[in-house]
Amino acid sequence: MKNLFLCFLLVASLLNAQDQTKLTGSLNTDLNISFQNVLEENPSVMYQNPNKKSPFLAAVLSFAVPGAGEFYTENYILSAVFIAVEAAAITTAVIYDGKGDDQTDRFKTFANEHWSAARYARWTIANVASINGSVDPSQYNVLDNQGNVNWSGLNRLERAIGGYYSHQLEYFGEQQYYEMIGKYPQFNVGWDDFGDETTPFKYGDPV
Repeated sequence: MKNLFLCFLLVASLLNAQDQTKLTGSLNTDLNISFQNVLEENPSVMYQNPNKKSPFLAAVLSFAVPGAGEFYTENYILSAVFIAVEAAAITTAVIYDGKGDDQTDRFKTFANEHWSAARYARWTIANVASINGSVDPSQYNVLDNQGNVNWSGLNRLERAIGGYYSHQLEYFGEQQYYEMIGKYPQFNVGWDDFGDETTPFKYGDPV
């Protein structure tokens, strides 16, 4: 837009020069004369600050790295503030993420010591009649001769029981395994402070 306006001024100056000066007939010379007239009459139009910063580039830099745009525009104090805030936010996130991981590890260690899938399976087998009398637990091969859990058999039994057995126990060690045993009441019977398979339990009972 500025270039178009400049061309308009040059043309107008050439036309005006016909009244003020005698044209030489040389296009290059006449343009220089007219250009000089424009500079004299409109100095603010032609002035360009060589140190002017690009707002677009400043925005792109700020988007990429907070504070970079302000550094580019030589606003060093604001740049330092943004960089400090970003660094503090990242540091805080890393610290709390680490604390979250530590808490997860503590819970996993505690659960491995105090929650037993075999205890949960034994209680389920012993109490299935009071939960869903139409299910025969002997048909699901939940425990082997050594008392170890057959996960596929346990999951099939859980699905058959239904009711408040709304979830099938995830395989040991999986993230959802720990989430389930710590969240859903149906798995309360697996904790060592609940009791054994003779301890009665109803959905929603506190442990």
